[in-house]
Amino acid sequence: MKKHKKKEIIIFCGAPADIQYTLHLYEKNVNKADISIFCINVQGMYQFLSSLNLILKQLVFIPYTYGVSIKNPIKVVRERIRLKSLYNRYFFGVKAADIYFFSCLYDWVVYSFLERLIEKNKLLYIDVYNYLSLNNSFMIKRSWILIKLNLVMLKYISKADIKWFFIEGRREALKFNIDKKNITIIDRPLLNNELYSKYSYSIESNTENNLLLFECNESDIINYKRKITDIVIDLKNNGFLIYLKPHPRISNTSSLEKIVDYIIPEYIPGEFINPAIFTVILGVSTVALAKFAKNGFLNCYSLLKLFEYKNEKTGEQMRKYLIDQSDGKINFIDDLVKLKLK
Repeated sequence: MKKHKKKEIIIFCGAPADIQYTLHLYEKNVNKADISIFCINVQGMYQFLSSLNLILKQLVFIPYTYGVSIKNPIKVVRERIRLKSLYNRYFFGVKAADIYFFSCLYDWVVYSFLERLIEKNKLLYIDVYNYLSLNNSFMIKRSWILIKLNLVMLKYISKADIKWFFIEGRREALKFNIDKKNITIIDRPLLNNELYSKYSYSIESNTENNLLLFECNESDIINYKRKITDIVIDLKNNGFLIYLKPHPRISNTSSLEKIVDYIIPEYIPGEFINPAIFTVILGVSTVALAKFAKNGFLNCYSLLKLFEYKNEKTGEQMRKYLIDQSDGKINFIDDLVKLKLK
């Protein structure tokens, strides 16, 4: 009797916040499908998923090539060849598979693979960042000629159907033209606490007043390094033990490393840190804050209002983003006095 072939599922994990949705898909399908996960650009995602001993067909890390520019045509050609070679190595011959991805903005490496995979497979886009609700806003300071040349270059490299999407308060972003393709769009799923508990990173402590700080070098904020250093010193002077969680891709502000008490490995996704020992959880714009707020951690605050953004609209966008991702439960603190121990 011929053995029934399992369904094949491929998941493109392009950002640390994608990991929770990747594991959600894994849990739903592990017993009925052959699952492959491709971690793009952030090696820490691959490191964390490797530590979980998941039952996978493949777990692959694909880095970006940095420095690709129209000023270096040889590197442009090499990148086109690299992407084609990666496709042939991992995806050639893939048919009738379900292909999941979580972002229609920024990730032209993934879009290069999707453009080729769409012909014989089912593409499913999970809009976890609500990118489909964003509107084009044409506030561009860079040369239109340079923007158009970069798009021509990236189309040549990726062979993907992409265009520029202009987000107010930020630089332009590449957009995969999913509205012109046969792609199934799925709303952001509700994730249960059992998922986080199963894969959580726990910290032991016999002390009280532990504070978890999600931190990265916020380049959009004026005098960020000085201000975040002052905040951390103030918190320590008021009795908190500071656990610093660096960003998996951007890392952290180096000046804080000698001030904080503990540094959590940067490859651990913030969403999967067990909050049991913490009195307070802080950050500026990291989406991990939204997860803890949404799940009922009351002393979870964004420090966003304590900083001045180089572009006010960027700060407002980040505020709205955190509100959306937390289902309106995120708290914003505007006075350091409120962070002091009662």
